[in-house]
Order: sequence, then C-alpha cells, then structure tokens
Amino acid sequence: MRKRLLRRKSLCLILFFALVGGISPDGRAEETLGESGAAYLKLGMGSRTRGMGGAGTAAALDASALYWNPALMAELDRPEFLSGSVIMNEDRSYSFASLTWPFQKDVDQTFEALSNQDRTVLRRIEDKKRYAVSLGILSMGVSKIEGRDTFGAVTNSFDDQETALLFGYSMNVYEDLFMGITVESLTQKLDTAKASGMGFGMGFSWHSPSKQWRGGLSVRDVGASLKWKVPDDLTQTNIRYTETLPSCLSAGVSYSSADERWMINVDGRRTGDQDIRGYAGAEYRTSPFLALRIGCNAYNPTAGIGLILPWSWLDLSVDYAYQYDLKEFDNPHWITLSARFGRVPTE
Repeated sequence: MRKRLLRRKSLCLILFFALVGGISPDGRAEETLGESGAAYLKLGMGSRTRGMGGAGTAAALDASALYWNPALMAELDRPEFLSGSVIMNEDRSYSFASLTWPFQKDVDQTFEALSNQDRTVLRRIEDKKRYAVSLGILSMGVSKIEGRDTFGAVTNSFDDQETALLFGYSMNVYEDLFMGITVESLTQKLDTAKASGMGFGMGFSWHSPSKQWRGGLSVRDVGASLKWKVPDDLTQTNIRYTETLPSCLSAGVSYSSADERWMINVDGRRTGDQDIRGYAGAEYRTSPFLALRIGCNAYNPTAGIGLILPWSWLDLSVDYAYQYDLKEFDNPHWITLSARFGRVPTE
C-alpha cells in the first residue's frame, strides 16, 4: 500500500512539472487590463480572497477555489454556489460565478496481511476518498468603444465581450494531499472579429494534521491561446491568426488559529516572464456572523468585509472587497453572494 501511495504522489508531481514546463514565457500580464489578450483571466474570483490581497493559492476554501487552486475544491464539506460582479470605470464590467459540488466515497477494498500465530488474517483498511467537481464562468465586457476608420475619422462605437467557461475536478491523493485540474474554454467578440481557444490548469494543496497550516501550488492558463478570425472588408476574406496568452504560476501558504477566528495568507506569483510578485492578506472573524479582511495585492492595498448568515442546512454570505489601485487609478469594488447548502457531513 505504501508503494502504491508513493507511485501516486510521484505521478502527480510529474504531471504538474510537465504542465509547468509547457508555460510560455512570451506573454506579459498582471492583474491589470490592457497589457495582453484576455487579461481578465488574471483578475480572479470572489470578494473574500480579493479582500485578502488575492492570496488564495492555499486559502480559497470556497467555490472560488476553481480559479485560485482547484485542489482546494475537494476540501469543501458542502456544495457551494458563488456569484459576483466588480464595479469598474470606463464602461467596463466584470462578473463571475461558480458551483462546486464535493462528495466522499469510502474505499474498503484494501487489505493488509497480519500474522496471528499459526495463521494469517486479513485486516480491512478503510480509506475515505474526497472528490469535487465544479463549473464556473468569468465574463469581461467593455461597451461604447469609439470606432475609427483608417484615416482616423470617428465611426460607430462597438463592444468587446470576453468569456471563459471553467470546468474543474479535484480529489485527495493522500489523506492530507489534494490535487485538481481545470479546463478553460475561451471566447471573445470584438466588433466583427471573433476568437476562441482553450487553456488548462493544475494545482496541489496540503494541510497539516490540525489543518492550521496549509500550502498550495497552482499553474493557470497553460497552453492558453485565442484563434482569431477577423473579417477584411477590402478583400472580402477572413484574416486568421493565433494569440498566445501568458500562463501564471503561483505558490502560497496559509495559517489559521485553532478556533478558526483569524488567518494569514501569503502568495508568490509569476505571470509570463515578469518578476515574481508577492500577495498577502489576513482575515479576522469578530463573531460567527462578521469577518474583517485586509491585504496587499502586489503593491495595491485591499480591504474587505463579510457578513455570514448561518442556518442548519443553508449558509448565506455577502462579501465586499475594495482595492486601491496605485498604478491604474482604477479602484474596483467587488461584491459577491454565496450559499452553502446541505448539512455538514460527520467524519
């Protein structure tokens, strides 16, 4: 059994580093818009993590784990739905939603041979497996873009709409080690031009026996690209080309108190060929109904608040986050509604 677990861990590491090896260093993007194609993929999901500076690689224990680190999905104890939007300037809009469904399975086909004097007996070893599947969407739109012809004269305005559909799967490789994968379906429509493509992601998470310490490692947008089809009115044909998108490698650690009233998270992230940037945040629960958050997103300060309304079979949460952008002077407001339903399973 021990050899089987070692083989399983080795296979997971091989898969992860194979994906990391496929990261293209050509793209440049961070959590600002306009620096590369599909830059909205770097914005994230969920006001809770955003209020803590976007440090969610080891701490996003909610439906937003689909984005931050899919390995964390299998650690959820109940199904969760999350939906939110971001208030931005310059006629821009960003919204997201995710549904994560965890489940467990008792594996009882493993036996261990024991010597009992003159005979050998088999002892059953119970192994509980945890799984999760998730569906999500990221949507970015810019309206009323001013159009101009080849001579610079103003023409009709047009819109830009970008969408990413996400599918995730997660499972525990060992009792305290989890892995997850994501598949991304990307589309974009810019005036009459259209594009589509795909990308992939993978993540790992680990927690200590007390679950106070957690570590995470994830890679997003691996092999992601957009294949464009642009109508050319002069030649009455379509111009086709492929746009490669930058990948993102992230590692993080999280520590929470024994009573789970406060937690501290730190992430390091490298996007494309940029330098590694740091992200950090903290959360303090003043009561079972209220959480206060603060963080730093690279060089931008963030803050947030969460209101939790618990019931026996349904927990509702309203989360708000604010980021003061020192570079772009665009200070977005994040608002998220989430619901966990079903009873907490007993161990």
